[in-house]
Amino acid sequence: MDRSAGRQRLVEFYSAIQFPKRAFIASVTPTINYSPRHSVSLAGFQGNGPGCEVHRDIPPLCLSLHQASQLGVYRAFVDNYELAVETAEKCCQANTQFAEIAENLKVRSPKDSKDQTAKNSLEALLYKPVDRVTRSTLVLHDLLKHTPTSHPDHPLLQDALRISQNFLSSINEESTPRRQSMTVKKGENRQLLRDSFVVELVEGARKLRHVFLFSDLLLCAKLKKQIGGKNQQYDSKWYIPLTELTFQGPEEAEPLTIPQVPDEELDAMRVKISHLRSEIQREKRANKGSKVIDRLRKKLFEQESMLLLMAPSLPIRVYNKNGKSYSFLISSDYERAEWREIMKEQQKKCLKTSSLTSMELQMLTSSCVKLQTVHHIPLSINKEEDESPGLHGFLNVIVHSASGLKQSLNLYCTMEVDSFGFFSNKAKTRVYRYTTEPKWNEV
Repeated sequence: MDRSAGRQRLVEFYSAIQFPKRAFIASVTPTINYSPRHSVSLAGFQGNGPGCEVHRDIPPLCLSLHQASQLGVYRAFVDNYELAVETAEKCCQANTQFAEIAENLKVRSPKDSKDQTAKNSLEALLYKPVDRVTRSTLVLHDLLKHTPTSHPDHPLLQDALRISQNFLSSINEESTPRRQSMTVKKGENRQLLRDSFVVELVEGARKLRHVFLFSDLLLCAKLKKQIGGKNQQYDSKWYIPLTELTFQGPEEAEPLTIPQVPDEELDAMRVKISHLRSEIQREKRANKGSKVIDRLRKKLFEQESMLLLMAPSLPIRVYNKNGKSYSFLISSDYERAEWREIMKEQQKKCLKTSSLTSMELQMLTSSCVKLQTVHHIPLSINKEEDESPGLHGFLNVIVHSASGLKQSLNLYCTMEVDSFGFFSNKAKTRVYRYTTEPKWNEV
């Protein structure tokens, strides 16, 4: 396709989004846009605790209420969002030059110098206005949570939050019949049942993922790198409705090959981690400079991150309705059994298939930051300084027997030890088959 055809594609795409874009830009000035004084308020609020007068230097929040009341100007943009994304995808498929441009758009940040720009994809930029509504609502929720009911700003924040939440709800309630069938209907609550950091096998490579099990679907997301102190953000990698999830793949499915790391290498990593922790503690006691400690902490982070990726070896493999498989590796046998059990139990309760549009998937992924129960990657560098350093040494365990079981099963015991929330399997008994009273008597 020549340049003239490429330009024609650009014109077609621009025309597809032009009218809603004009409506959006013409009205965007009064929408929610936190000024520096609000940022200062929030920072002081977090630093001084809930009991202080965090709003004393800020005028009444009439501006926030006014901004929230103007959320309707987003309507044209939100209603056109899916068409804009679909049009962008078609243009990318039809023209490689358009695809290259769409993946590497340079956007100047107002906080950066004139020469500094950030690269964004076209889809990410189209989603930013939609995401702003969700994020602003979450910020209002946090402000209200930490504002005393006696404060004059409290009712204003309540009104602003109510207006924002009503707007978000109206996106689903007033959508077309096609979209209504793919969203969670009014009265049906999507709940987060479990989430955890796991290792996913992607074409033989190990990737760190955060998996979220909701009441109607399983979502796999990637934690974005945090730059400049920004809050956590996730990129969705894939999702499977629970009604379409299965643990049994098609007969022609290829067997799972797990790249194993020799135990000697894993032990060497653990030794390095132990030495680095001890060295950091010595430097702290000696009151050495922060540069030395920062350098050691960086090495510790690298070693622990590597161990977190390389150590897990117990697989969970799930399939979607098309037979495509997704494989996770978990270190804990107990955790793996829990994941399987809770997914199977929830499948029995889930009767409706939840299909998400790209916008709905983006909004669900954004909400994971607030919903997650596991907030940090299980590394000691993320541990609070005042926490106990934990135990170390030798532990001798004898596993004798088990009783009280009501049906015959294949039974075994595993000994798992955790390090700052990251479990590793240390020992496993032999399997007693079809019994209710196993007697191992193993050291």
